[in-house]
Amino acid sequence: MTEPAKTQPAQPSADFCKDGGDAGPFTPRQKLSYCTRVEAARTQILDPPPYDVPDSCPPNGCTPDETKFPLYAASFHKLMEHDAQGLLTNSGPSSGTASYRLLLKGLKIDAPSSDFDHAALNGITLLNRILPDPFRPRVLINPQSSKALSIKGPDIVSLDAGKILYGPDYAGNLLKEISLSSDYSAAETVEVYAMALLRGLTFHHYQHPGLAFAADVDLAIEALNELGAAFVWGYPHYQKRTAADLPITRHNLFRGPTDGDQAGPYLSVFLTFDDPPLFPSGCAPHVADLIGAGQFAHILSQPLRVPQGKDKDFGITLGDYVQIQNSDIPERYPHHHFYGLGPLHTGRNLGELVHVDNAYDHFIRAANILTGHEYPLTPLSPYGDGPEPHYKNESDGPTLGPGDAFALVGGVRGVAERAAWGQKYLVARKARPEVMAALIHLAKNGHAELRSHLSPRLFAEHGAVHRLLERVRKANYHRSHGNPSHDTYLLSQMFPEASPAHPSWPSGHATIAGACATVLKAIFDDCQKIIDPDSPPGEPRNYTPEGATLTVGGEIDKLASNIAFGRNFAGVHYRSDGEHGILIGEEVAIHYLQDHLREYREEFRQTCGPRNFVLTKRNGVRICITPNSVQEIAKPAPKEARIHSKSRL
Repeated sequence: MTEPAKTQPAQPSADFCKDGGDAGPFTPRQKLSYCTRVEAARTQILDPPPYDVPDSCPPNGCTPDETKFPLYAASFHKLMEHDAQGLLTNSGPSSGTASYRLLLKGLKIDAPSSDFDHAALNGITLLNRILPDPFRPRVLINPQSSKALSIKGPDIVSLDAGKILYGPDYAGNLLKEISLSSDYSAAETVEVYAMALLRGLTFHHYQHPGLAFAADVDLAIEALNELGAAFVWGYPHYQKRTAADLPITRHNLFRGPTDGDQAGPYLSVFLTFDDPPLFPSGCAPHVADLIGAGQFAHILSQPLRVPQGKDKDFGITLGDYVQIQNSDIPERYPHHHFYGLGPLHTGRNLGELVHVDNAYDHFIRAANILTGHEYPLTPLSPYGDGPEPHYKNESDGPTLGPGDAFALVGGVRGVAERAAWGQKYLVARKARPEVMAALIHLAKNGHAELRSHLSPRLFAEHGAVHRLLERVRKANYHRSHGNPSHDTYLLSQMFPEASPAHPSWPSGHATIAGACATVLKAIFDDCQKIIDPDSPPGEPRNYTPEGATLTVGGEIDKLASNIAFGRNFAGVHYRSDGEHGILIGEEVAIHYLQDHLREYREEFRQTCGPRNFVLTKRNGVRICITPNSVQEIAKPAPKEARIHSKSRL
């Protein structure tokens, strides 16, 4: 049997996409699809930022930490060869410093392209390579994803994190701010130390912590306020907000910077409300009423249950720390460490949750709750009640409906994670908090050179910061019942492996969270007030815990913070890893939504263009997104509870 002859596909002409251009052999649909992709590609080509992917970086490195600290001590060097102090070895072709330089060469950080030097990457010497079956040795996590392409959304290597945080006029060097030598890094390290001390405190007891935790809570607050302008909450309206502007209190300790973060309980309702059933499969929620499904809603809804484990921490002796850096696991989970699933109440619970998740499933859960309780979708959709255009005989679904929300969350997740990896490997290569704590430990025990490069705020002989660091040392010591090897300033880790084998900044969880939060705020009405899930049928009332007004957008912002801070409670990230990651993820999602808008055929109700989404950014700025623009608009007041009259609330 002979195969039919293959014909060469027709090629579009140069003026194919111009108005009135000759479509040639292509159908109108083919031309529309092709030209839509071309226009999206043109819109998403961004000017490379001045430092994110450097034009020239010496073989020995170019970040402030690579050039300042000895032996790359403040940069990502996990799994390479370390000496007995936890510093990279510096002699021979397989030494830790030689391997770090091979990492830089392999990443081709001097060539902002899609290329890698694979021979250099394969030449890195990672320790602990021979393990008995079925165990596999630890390896660097996916550095090549840092130059992956994105067909939908932005080019991941062309995101200027400084401009994302501070606005388009920013001309500074963000890498100096996040350097381990900065006062800012000192402040957020103090916060992570405090979070480790308070992992066992239930969130609703922060304001009244009881005798077991009250002294540590108040010491954490005093230390962070002592650091003042060095402690950065976030970047409202592109301005840095610090503890000098908004002091830390028992109410806002370990919270995010947004209005949503600061209002009501610590945990987002999307972690505390039950996950409802989506009759019939989420595509036509109103049908649930017609088929009498509401009577089963409460018995089929599922609360969030997270791993419950013992109060056990890892990596608090210098020997264990060095083994972990050298790719060993000195102490595995003990038998019966976990004893089941239970409610989310503490920082330890939150840390365990983000150790077993898929990073975006919490936002799928949020979409379930919003869909199951029929929260209004974007008011710009022609399918909802309102002015023209109004498609009265149709419903939303795969476009502008629940299916669209789920698809957006899943789709933007991958682009956001790649963007995080681009920043991790090509930009900052920042060391994890476990490393920062080890540097503090060495500096406090006589390593003068390291001490000279770290912030002097960490070494004051008096004050709350000094007392908190001594409290950490004593906590480590008492965990061992007086074993001198535990008399350290190391940061206790919740996980036996400590942090993952990729750089710290920005947090992958947080970047994904920022992206997923943004697409949910676009597809749902983010100004809608949260409805009490125990409202009587057909009589929705606002959910006002602690007297606070909660909105969909505010609770989505809080959810992103919760996920980021879960990683901080575990000891594997800093606040800036989380906050910057969320904002980078938000920027990824805005570009992603621009391309997504091109795919619709519906007519939208217009705010700033024929097809548009509106949402409030994490920094409080209200924006309208079109395929070709992002415009600031006025921020409306929260909307009163509005929901379909239904028996399954």
